Amino acid sequence: MPPIYTDNDIELFKNGSDPVGHPNTNWQKLIFKDWTVQQRADVTVSGGSPETKYFVAAGYLHEGTPYIDGFNYDKQYHVRSNIDAQVNKDLKISLDISGRLRDNVSSQAQIAHVVLGLPTSVGIYPNGFFGSGRSGFSALTMFRDPNYGNLKQTAMNLTSNLGAVYKIPGVEGLSLTGNFAYDYDNNYQKTFNGLSYYYTYDAATGDYNKLQSSNVSAPQLAIFFPAGSTVTSNLKLGYTRTFGGIHLIDAFVAFEQSTSDGYSVSASRMNFASGSIQELFAGSSNAADQSNNGSSVRTGRQNLFGRALYGFNDKYNVQFQFRYDGSQNFAPGKRYGFFPGVSGNWIISKEDFLKEVKWVDNLKLRASWGEMGNDKVGAYQYLTSYTYGNNYPLNGVSNQGLTQINVPNPDITWEVAKTTDIGLEGSFFGGKLTAVVDVFRTTRSNILATRNASVPAYTGLALPNENIGRIRNQGVEIDLSTSGKIGDFRYTVGGNLTYAKNKVLFIDETPGLPAYQQQTGKPLGAPVLYETEGIFKSQAQIDATPHMAGVQQGDLIYKDINGDGQINNLDMVRQKYSPTPEIVYGANFRFGYKAFELILGFQGQAHAYGEKYSVLPFDPLGWGDFPSAQAKDAWSPANPNGTNPSPGQNFTNGTTNTTWRYASMAFLKLKTAEVSYTFSNNLLSKAGFRSARVFANGTNLFFIHDNYKDINVSPELSNWGWGLSQQRVLNLGVNFTF
Repeated sequence: MPPIYTDNDIELFKNGSDPVGHPNTNWQKLIFKDWTVQQRADVTVSGGSPETKYFVAAGYLHEGTPYIDGFNYDKQYHVRSNIDAQVNKDLKISLDISGRLRDNVSSQAQIAHVVLGLPTSVGIYPNGFFGSGRSGFSALTMFRDPNYGNLKQTAMNLTSNLGAVYKIPGVEGLSLTGNFAYDYDNNYQKTFNGLSYYYTYDAATGDYNKLQSSNVSAPQLAIFFPAGSTVTSNLKLGYTRTFGGIHLIDAFVAFEQSTSDGYSVSASRMNFASGSIQELFAGSSNAADQSNNGSSVRTGRQNLFGRALYGFNDKYNVQFQFRYDGSQNFAPGKRYGFFPGVSGNWIISKEDFLKEVKWVDNLKLRASWGEMGNDKVGAYQYLTSYTYGNNYPLNGVSNQGLTQINVPNPDITWEVAKTTDIGLEGSFFGGKLTAVVDVFRTTRSNILATRNASVPAYTGLALPNENIGRIRNQGVEIDLSTSGKIGDFRYTVGGNLTYAKNKVLFIDETPGLPAYQQQTGKPLGAPVLYETEGIFKSQAQIDATPHMAGVQQGDLIYKDINGDGQINNLDMVRQKYSPTPEIVYGANFRFGYKAFELILGFQGQAHAYGEKYSVLPFDPLGWGDFPSAQAKDAWSPANPNGTNPSPGQNFTNGTTNTTWRYASMAFLKLKTAEVSYTFSNNLLSKAGFRSARVFANGTNLFFIHDNYKDINVSPELSNWGWGLSQQRVLNLGVNFTF
């Protein structure tokens, strides 16, 4: 088979002397800016009198487009006002209001079209025309031409709370607290997809052919406007008092109710005459090109909760708490759940046997057990639900029909999480060392799941959710820090580690499923994969090894897990880890010298396993480019000892659902860093300032270790890079206080 490219072709691609016939396009450099400007300003004002205090804050944020000649932007405005008033010695009221307005425009592009753009396809012709990109999906038109598709959003959010605390006269320590909160939000979304174009070059005639992009055949506009409000009110009767200087009683009982109302309307039109007027009226008047819809929803909850704490001599505390929660998501008789809890602590450092241990400042042992309920599940599963559809003709007229869309289960109820925690915390050596250690176990039961695995598909049954699932999560959390000062140099160094291992205790499984494939006993979400052990390098090796039909040299070798001499789905294995990390850790450093300060924050994870490569190691389907790491040392007749699979893997015998395309998602990165300088008061007072500080900081700065760097994708993503990775953000700023 002759090579696709000759040595001369390769040289022309390399030297760039023929940008039309032999392009070498770096799509990422054509699309992404090296830096994008972000502007932020905040101002706060506070003050008042002993009876009345106020706090007002306002801010502005503007993020520009990260794309060259792009049209994206994001603007946000926010304001907050807090007022506290001591009306008399017994009554205090407060009013808190905050709001945010957001205005942004984004493209309808997908990052995948940048990542998968072939370097051998033209990005921009010498005359400035855009090339075709991925078979008519040109990344350049997507990111630079608003007509390809854009989403304009205007969102508003308002939160408010009116609160009051009343000390009831005649009973020391008895108080009544009430709150009334009103929240409102809306989000006006306007999506336009118009006509955009790209060009191809005809080498025979020297002409450029103008072709329409593949997004839509004619301009279309869709508008979606959801909005909603929530009203929450609560009333709490509390009692706090210390008797004899050593007996503390702290108790309360409260009732809370919330109702939420939401609605949405949508409309769209197609076949606009042009994209110059992006309003609904400019679309087609043909009813077949128009649509509209709307919906509304109302939800509500009621909660009764309280606690009672007894403390003795400021050394021993025991507390009982409860929640009695009601949710409309469940049927009458199943709506309310009772969730109790108990906790206590012992301040060991106050005991006589530790009073003479000078290096122990504080040492506390604590323990707790409690239940919490979860009602964040699909609403109305206990009811038979219908939707309009399956219209039927009668007397020559189409009539709207109803279709049942679910099988109800009137017995579903709250999911329950039972958590036990034992902790030890302390500070030592005059506060130079602090430590917190917690050991915990949470067992979630009554998890809604279906029995589809154990019920054969041929029955045709669509089963409802049932409260059958159980999962256990247990582990340890450790937090250590040390601080000190040496002359003008000061430091604080801290680290934290969380190890949390989850295990499925029960989930519906297919009868007879091998133990090594079952979800039970493994982490939730752990994938089932063919385990690979190299690649076939000769026909003799294929003949001597169990394999699927159609396997060729250069294909992956699948392990024969059950030893039956065949490769089929019984050889897939549930993996040890899932994409959810079992280990999360961090380290924080804060150093100061006189007016200078440096802050560093590191973040990492381990024991996580996720997809690294896309479905195929090479591209026999014409999907586009692939990472060079996949091609490195790939098997071929010219490279018979290659360690990577050969080009053109198929879905049956290729890399789909194999450990080859998965990798450890462990990483360590510098998450945040900041350097600052605070000016001296002597300089500031002359200028009329109380304080001033200049700073430079950044987030998502760089990875120190990760297993995905060779494909230029963050291990924190789980979509093969089809979305935009977390952006590195750098800020320069100044804080003034008057």
